[in-house]
Amino acid sequence: TVYALFSAILLLLMLSGCGGSSASSPPPPVITVSVSPGSVQLIASATQQFTATVTGTTSTAVAWSLSGCTGSACGTVDTNGLYTAPPLIPSAATVNVVATLQADTSKTAQAKVNQVPVFVSLSETDVNLGASDSHQFTATVTGSTNTALTWSASTCSLSACGSVSSAGLYMSPASVPSAVDVTVTATSQADPTKSASAKVHLQPIVVSISPAGPVNVMIKTTQDFTAKVQYDLSNAGIIWSLGATCTPTTCGTLSNVTNTSVTYTAPATVPNPATITVTATSVADP
Repeated sequence: TVYALFSAILLLLMLSGCGGSSASSPPPPVITVSVSPGSVQLIASATQQFTATVTGTTSTAVAWSLSGCTGSACGTVDTNGLYTAPPLIPSAATVNVVATLQADTSKTAQAKVNQVPVFVSLSETDVNLGASDSHQFTATVTGSTNTALTWSASTCSLSACGSVSSAGLYMSPASVPSAVDVTVTATSQADPTKSASAKVHLQPIVVSISPAGPVNVMIKTTQDFTAKVQYDLSNAGIIWSLGATCTPTTCGTLSNVTNTSVTYTAPATVPNPATITVTATSVADP
């Protein structure tokens, strides 16, 4: 009957509703840990605050640690992720700052700290100077907030070194008898193992005369001479002279005297001996 058919259908529906569900349970949330910033560069004693972000769980506490280093070279990280670089960085190194989920230690993340060592550089590495000269050296210090330097001059002896001030001003000695090299060094006070050096080539004063001679000059005639002085940075010039025992009659005379030239006039008669020496002497270095 219709009633019986309806009852059967209703029974089937009820039975299907009472059966077990075929739908699976939702997957557990994926737990992730990340650290920001992901990479930084730090100089000695500098600090960086790192932040850990945890998703997929309400237990977000992390433990901070360091890896990729040993001992004092690591620096330190506190329980809040504040990293402090070591007070001295001998050479460039990379340290990992690690955040580990306390509720599940298999979940970690890390950031890189690139440690920057102290570096000293000089604007010039080779300078030529004469006697009583000066040169201001300029040095740059990176890798430290302490940019103070200690200046020194070496590889020479006593007064031959000249001197260098605490500000890098080098003064050459008053006399340079012969060519010599002086090393000027700027050393970091933050890390005394780091320095930069420059060579100062000290050049002695050199005087030359043109024409160099010997020159043949007839009696009562003239001959012009010029002198060139190298490394006389004071431009003091030269003093012209004839032999110490000369007189106008025996040697002739000098006229039109300047710091760089002179006119020689031969005597009226040929002297005996017939060779006369014309001398140009540096005022700065006799």
